[in-house]
Amino acid sequence: MAAACLGASPVFEVTYNRGTAADDGTYVIGLTQLALQGNGPAQTFQSMCFDFIGKIHTGQTYLGEEVKLTDYSSDPVQQTLYDMAGFAYFAMHNVPAITAAVGNGVTQWEVLQGIQYGVWDLLDPVEHDDGNIYHGYKYTNQVDAAVDWALANPAGLAQIDAKLQQEFPHALDSLYVIQGVGRDAGIQKFIIGMPEPGSIWLIAGGLLGLTALIRLRATR
Repeated sequence: MAAACLGASPVFEVTYNRGTAADDGTYVIGLTQLALQGNGPAQTFQSMCFDFIGKIHTGQTYLGEEVKLTDYSSDPVQQTLYDMAGFAYFAMHNVPAITAAVGNGVTQWEVLQGIQYGVWDLLDPVEHDDGNIYHGYKYTNQVDAAVDWALANPAGLAQIDAKLQQEFPHALDSLYVIQGVGRDAGIQKFIIGMPEPGSIWLIAGGLLGLTALIRLRATR
C-alpha cells in the first residue's frame, strides 16, 4: 500500500478492544474500539478494521501511527478505495436505517456483515481472489458482484466517490487510519473518527443509493 511516510504523523500506544463488534465464527465484524495514548490523556475511538494480516485480541497493545484518511495514498485509484472504506465506516454507525431501507427480510446483522465483507474484499486483492472472506455469507454473490464491478471500473467508482464527496463535503476529513508501526508492523489497520450525527444519517442514505447503483451496473 502506498501509505503516507511512516514517522510523518503522531505515534501512539494503541490498545484494541472488540467493543460492540460481533463474531461470525472467524472474523470480528462491526465497530471495535481503539484507545490512543500519546503525550496527554488516552482517548477512545470507535474503529473499523479495513485491512488485516493476523489475529488481534482484546487488550492487545501496539505502536500505531495516525495518518489522515484523505491523504493515505498518492495513487488516486487506491485513494478512492480508501475513501469508500471511509464512507462504509459512516454506514456502520447507522445500520438500523440502512436495514429498514433495504427491506426484503434482510437483517441488521446481514447488513453489517455485507458492509464489513465488502470493505475487506475491496481492499485486499488476495482475499478477493480466494473468496474465503465471505465464509458462507448469505448475500455473497450480491456483495462480491458489487466489489467486482468496483475493481473493474475504477473510473466509475471514482465518479461515485466524487458524487458522495460533493453531497457530503469534508465528511472524510474527520477520519484517520491507525496503522501498525514499530513493535508490530503487521497489525491490522483501522479507520477511526468522530463523525457528526447528522453526517451519519445523510451519508448512510447516500450509501443506499450507491449500493443500488453498483448492483444495477453489476448485473448489466
